[in-house]
Amino acid sequence: MSFWSRFWNSRESAQRPQTPPDPEASFRDFVRAVCEKDHRVRVVRAMPDDFALELTHDAGASVVSLRNLFLETRELDSDGRSRRVRDYLDIFVEQREQLELLYPVVRSTLFLMEGSQSATANVKRSSILHRMLAPHLLEAVVVDRPTFMQVVHE
Repeated sequence: MSFWSRFWNSRESAQRPQTPPDPEASFRDFVRAVCEKDHRVRVVRAMPDDFALELTHDAGASVVSLRNLFLETRELDSDGRSRRVRDYLDIFVEQREQLELLYPVVRSTLFLMEGSQSATANVKRSSILHRMLAPHLLEAVVVDRPTFMQVVHE
């Protein structure tokens, strides 16, 4: 090996950047830390084959999928992200009976413009919990009661 090839190889190996941490793994660790601080959660276990956590709590066991939560909170600061994670955790730990009444529905985007029977006149249309599904279609969340459906607001 010549002098120059040894020189350039040593410079390249010394200047190689370290690989950045996986953002999903970092987020999973962040959510896990938030869950472990919560006194209602007994055991938190990462699911190796999925981007999810398995929680054991007073109300039973739940599998918490993290993909949508990760996408929705990636631009928030640390305080906003931890607040959102705690709110998300409350759904699984505290409000188990309410969770059984939640259903996704597909509606036309006109649904947001016209409002709904459960939305009051002073509620802005952007406060309805929804996400775009396809052009002119959205997916919303409703609480299904025996006599009516109530749209979930943020």
